[in-house]
Amino acid sequence: MCLSTVYVYKVNNTEKTKLCEYISKVEERGGEYVFTDIMGEETAVRAKLRAIDLVKNEILLEDAQ
Repeated sequence: MCLSTVYVYKVNNTEKTKLCEYISKVEERGGEYVFTDIMGEETAVRAKLRAIDLVKNEILLEDAQ
């Protein structure tokens, strides 16, 4: 099973911050991305998708502010 870690970049910043990890499901709901981990816990965030790297198991977002 491949699980991912979600990182957020602040606007005009090259440093990423870990948002959540062990993500098994990603959904878009009403303008938010909802990430569900293997324990079923959800993390919702308004952000812009920057990239998904399936080799590194990373989901990269950009702060929407």
